[in-house]
Amino acid sequence: MRIYDTGYLEPISVLSQQVSVLSQAVSVISQAVSAMSQTISVLSQAVSVLSQAVSVLSQAHSALSQQVSVLSSQVSTISVAVTSVDTRVNTVSQQVSVLSQALSVLSQAVSVLSAAGGGGGQTVFRFRPTGAVFPTDNFPQLLKVAGTNWTYYALAYDQTSAEAAYWFDAIATSVPSFTSATAEIHFETSVTTGDFGVNITTLTRAAAEVLDTAGVTNSAVVSVPGTAFQVGRVSVDITTTGWAAGELLMVKIARAVESDNAAGDIRLLHALIRLK
Repeated sequence: MRIYDTGYLEPISVLSQQVSVLSQAVSVISQAVSAMSQTISVLSQAVSVLSQAVSVLSQAHSALSQQVSVLSSQVSTISVAVTSVDTRVNTVSQQVSVLSQALSVLSQAVSVLSAAGGGGGQTVFRFRPTGAVFPTDNFPQLLKVAGTNWTYYALAYDQTSAEAAYWFDAIATSVPSFTSATAEIHFETSVTTGDFGVNITTLTRAAAEVLDTAGVTNSAVVSVPGTAFQVGRVSVDITTTGWAAGELLMVKIARAVESDNAAGDIRLLHALIRLK
């Protein structure tokens, strides 16, 4: 029977155990490397996503920058427009100021004219042939005269009778104050010598006063023009005692045969009364 020495087997057993431990360690390291590889892959994907996000942010910043530029341009345009409007407003304001001053001066001028009895403060009543009212007899003939250049109406007053015609008007409640009045008559005639005499009777009536009442007569005489059918003019001072704003004005114009020696018809073309 052989007896073997087993003392050398113990180190081999220890070495085998160490190899086993080392193999396990290598396996653990391999697993750790695999996990690290996965982690690196995830990190790589995260970096890729982050890169895309940075790209999107860059594009957004570029678009925002463009919008800011456009907005800045629009603000500049609006600023210029506001400046232009402000300039126009200042110009209009100056023009309004000048107009206001002009109106003030005009108002003062009208006031002065009114106080002085000038043309601006006068009231005129006009009496035309076609507006006349005729009595039942002894009234002038209404003529329509067709001349070479003009056609017009006239009242032909006969020499031998005191023919008369009537007109009516109203003194407005807003009439400027007055203290006197003047009548003016324009006429023509075929005669070239003599005097034309006229009687103008006036009356004003207020509310509740009798209309058919005698008036006040004022008269005047003027020489006829020296050429047939030239225009003549006669002025008559009118008594205005009792006249007032808001009253009815009645006027009668008659030929004053007692002071008239023009041997022919007198044609009345127009008459007026001017308050002063």
